Amino acid sequence: MSSLFIDSSKQPKGIVDIGANCYYCNQLDLLPFDCEYCNHKFCSNHRTLESHKCINKDKSEKSDKSAPTSSGFTISSASLFPDRNKDKLKLNQSLNNPKPTTIKETQFRVGDVIKSNAFTKFRKFLKIQDKSKSKLFKKSTKFTDVAILKKQAKGDVKININDRIYIWCVYIQDPDVKLDVGKVKKPLFINKNWSIGKSLDSICDTLLIRNQNNITNNAEEKLNIFKLNDKEEPELMKSSLKSSTFKTGDLIYLVKGVI
Repeated sequence: MSSLFIDSSKQPKGIVDIGANCYYCNQLDLLPFDCEYCNHKFCSNHRTLESHKCINKDKSEKSDKSAPTSSGFTISSASLFPDRNKDKLKLNQSLNNPKPTTIKETQFRVGDVIKSNAFTKFRKFLKIQDKSKSKLFKKSTKFTDVAILKKQAKGDVKININDRIYIWCVYIQDPDVKLDVGKVKKPLFINKNWSIGKSLDSICDTLLIRNQNNITNNAEEKLNIFKLNDKEEPELMKSSLKSSTFKTGDLIYLVKGVI
């Protein structure tokens, strides 16, 4: 049986005269690596300075730092013999970097674009609104506007009347524009048995709002539903929740952006 180990003292002949024997282990390699520092040939297993214990390793490290190439760049042993294990570790660390789990963490995560953050947009919108009108509208919605809401509300007519929840909706296209909420609010009804995500789809269909939530991976283009809780604080309504979370007379806001 033929062996990959060849007596280097004998001159190769004929078809065997290809490749070279590794200086370190004497194994034949069809594509040997030439070490420019010790001028020997090595197999793929001993191509690095460390693996073949290069006698000129120390000199090579000094020359790597100072010797420029003809193009003006310097070449190091690291670029000639890249450490794949180190690259793999770096990639794994990047992939395992935990994603933000809260709105605040997302908002302040390094690299986030604040202007495209839906929560930031909503807070900015609320800040420029007339607070007195907002509070007055909220009270009137609960006590005197419900009848008007039910009369004017639009939605999927196939929804059983007993399953309907009647809500007001405001679509915030530009958070820098001050709106008269009482005039721009839209009366709608949704199914209490739906998920909030499905209700959002129905709302967009009813109001003819472009909805790309199910077709895009760009978070900046996705719509989100917010509302104010009992403490007048912005609250994100997760798509997985049941629409029964809403109550008739609630005011919700549609905001596009990253979460």
